Amino acid sequence: MKSIGCEPIVDLDDLILLLRSQKHDVLNHLQVVHGFLQLGKSEMAKDYLGQAMTKIQHHGRILKIQSPELVGVLYHYRELGERIGMDIDVQIEQEIVSLGERGKRLAKTLKQIFELIIDKYPLFEARVEMCFYTDNNKHLNCELLIYTSDFSEASEALQEVLERAEASYEVGKNTYNIMFKI
Repeated sequence: MKSIGCEPIVDLDDLILLLRSQKHDVLNHLQVVHGFLQLGKSEMAKDYLGQAMTKIQHHGRILKIQSPELVGVLYHYRELGERIGMDIDVQIEQEIVSLGERGKRLAKTLKQIFELIIDKYPLFEARVEMCFYTDNNKHLNCELLIYTSDFSEASEALQEVLERAEASYEVGKNTYNIMFKI
């Protein structure tokens, strides 16, 4: 395959794993609903379908982001987090329009942050919350909260990543509160 001079942010093997995982999840949801219906528990099937639909709609909001690189990174690390037991929650308050180079830079920075967190912290010791929103000046922001019991191992490396990305951040005892103006 010809190189076009840029390194992909998420590789194709990861994308295929992601698609397989989603296929597995959908089949699992269908099997649960089928089981409830076979047992004559239509109300439980209805409730379960509602929960599954909410989760799928949440994934759909990520897909609407107009930056393929950012979508790839968010999807990849949410799925990886689920597989290894790390909670990575992504909230999107409104539709995110085309980000162009800003989306690529944010995706690259988020990838570095996620890799650092996953590399430095054992399972279940970190939780990540991410929220995309528009501030009063109509600027798109990405707020990233990282909770863990101890940041000492990754603190210096994380600060270097954030300074290169020109992100503002506050360090608490067990949290990093990171703000990206997009």
